[in-house]
Amino acid sequence: MTTFPVTVPINACSPWVDGWDPPYVPEIFLEANTPYSFRATGTWFDSGFGSGPQGYSSTNVVLRLAERWRRVPAARWFMLIGTVDRDTSLLTGIGAGATIAFPKSGRLGCFANDVRTMYFNNRGSVMLTVDLA
Repeated sequence: MTTFPVTVPINACSPWVDGWDPPYVPEIFLEANTPYSFRATGTWFDSGFGSGPQGYSSTNVVLRLAERWRRVPAARWFMLIGTVDRDTSLLTGIGAGATIAFPKSGRLGCFANDVRTMYFNNRGSVMLTVDLA
C-alpha cells in the first residue's frame, strides 16, 4: 500500500523506473480507475542535451528520422512516460504534469522517452511526485 503523496527520482539512464530494477526506488502502487496527480520537475540529459520532463522536439534531421524508434513514437524525446506493471498498451505521457486514472491496478513504471538501445548515454533525473487527485 502506498501512502500519498510520494516523491521519487526518475533516472534518465534507466529503461524502467518502478522499484524492480536498479537503481531501486520505492514502489508506487496505483488503484484502477482512481485519478492520480503527477508532477515532475528537474532536468535530465540525453547525450548532453538538457531537457525537462516535457521532453524536447527533434532539433535536426537525424532526430526526426529516428523518431519512429522512440519507445513512444508520438511523444517527444525525453518526455516522462508512465504505465502500470510495464503494460506497453497503457503507456501515457506524464511530462511535467498530468492527472491520470489507469484502467488497471498495479505498480507505476516510468521512463524518459528514448530509443530503447540508447539509455547508456543518458544522465540525470527528474523528481516525480504522485498524489491522489
